[in-house]
Amino acid sequence: MVLLLAKPGDVAARNILSLGSSENFSIELSWKTPRKDIDIDAHVLMLKNSGNGERSRLVSDDHVLSTFNVGLPLVGNGGVHEEGDTRPFHLVCSALYHSGKVRINKGASVDEIIKISRTCIPDGINEMALFLTIFPTDVATMSEVKKVKVVIKNSKGEELTEVNVAHPYFDTFDAVQLGSLFLKNGKWEYVGMGKGWNGGFGAIYDYFKIVPEQPKPTPVEAPKTASQPVVTPPSPRKETIELNSMAAKFPGIPRETLREARNVIYNTDVSKLTTIKCASFGEAEQLEYSKLVDDSYLLTSDKHIKESVHHLARLNELLTELAGTFEKKKHFWESGEKPWEKLGKVRPEIDQLKDLLRQALPHLNTINERLSGLNEKSTKVAHVIDIMSVAGQYLSEQLGNDQNRSSALLSRSMSLTQTAAQMIEGTILRKSSIETVETLVSRIRDTILVMLPSWMDSVAYFALQASVTETDLYRARNGITDILQKLK
Repeated sequence: MVLLLAKPGDVAARNILSLGSSENFSIELSWKTPRKDIDIDAHVLMLKNSGNGERSRLVSDDHVLSTFNVGLPLVGNGGVHEEGDTRPFHLVCSALYHSGKVRINKGASVDEIIKISRTCIPDGINEMALFLTIFPTDVATMSEVKKVKVVIKNSKGEELTEVNVAHPYFDTFDAVQLGSLFLKNGKWEYVGMGKGWNGGFGAIYDYFKIVPEQPKPTPVEAPKTASQPVVTPPSPRKETIELNSMAAKFPGIPRETLREARNVIYNTDVSKLTTIKCASFGEAEQLEYSKLVDDSYLLTSDKHIKESVHHLARLNELLTELAGTFEKKKHFWESGEKPWEKLGKVRPEIDQLKDLLRQALPHLNTINERLSGLNEKSTKVAHVIDIMSVAGQYLSEQLGNDQNRSSALLSRSMSLTQTAAQMIEGTILRKSSIETVETLVSRIRDTILVMLPSWMDSVAYFALQASVTETDLYRARNGITDILQKLK
């Protein structure tokens, strides 16, 4: 049975799974994306659903099957799942198994597998919600992911349900719920109701987690006799970082960059900086820069630019030949081919080239606008990378006693510094590309579509006259000379 994932407000398709009383089953997920700079992960939450319309709740972090849930047991070798780990892992209760982030069958149809052991599902769990997330969330959405498919199979590998995600509603989100499995009267039922999320897996977790109630304080009657005042010690404060000391440590860095880097340092809990986090410090910003480079390359290599340059070159050849006929003395062409007769022969090709350039003009304007937008965005990303580079170097010194973390963070900071330098060069190249396209647009708009038609009309007028004066020829020669000058 094939279901189409429904968006909120639609009637969701349902399918009761045909399973034995304690038969295990599996969920196979597949998707396609042209992007190589993004990561896609599947996650499952075991939830308690009251059935009265209230939000389902996550009882324990032990019920979260996710690549982000570090510390879960690895399959087979007795180790634990760590951040960035690609190996298969499972929940502590062994109810759910995750195939890991490595593609299950490279080149084939399955990307990740979730296995469900029914006898190990804790009491009270009556819903398993399935999610797909994309990372990094600031450079990609689900619109980058195509042909998302969920296939549920029994223990024999026989297909029970297939769910396809094809609704454009989900394109604007960076995570999507692919439906839920509900336990009702001892039978599992898949409900293909989807929901979009922004904020990655963290937003999903925050939505379902149980917030423990804070105990209400018991009122205490004030003592009747005088007592010594209770002094509450002040909460510990982070070490203050002076901008002047940072300026001395990082000479040449603008104070605004230092100020924002200091904020990053203040907001970073060094105790939670694992080696993996240190080794990926600022990675999201570098991925964003990589995407900017790809987008810029696609724009500057657009066929409309190449074709327009080719058409202009051909026009220049034709007009140069025409200019040569006007340079001859009048008595040389009175008995032979006249300039306007030459124009009559080449005019069909000139008109064709004009039409092609006229059609290309809107595309060239769009390319120029997008290149300018990329340049503005690149400037902002470069600023953030500068901030992360400074903050990383500063934090690496605070980790001086931990060689592994300190070296990893310092290495990332140096990489960010190199990226920032490359971005300066890229900005210069993009500005040059913008100027090139602007010149191209100007030549087409002002010269080819305005000056050239006016000049050709004046030459055509000569052909209707009984005789041509030297003044008319002078104007014609100057006109085509001006056009050729502007095409250089």
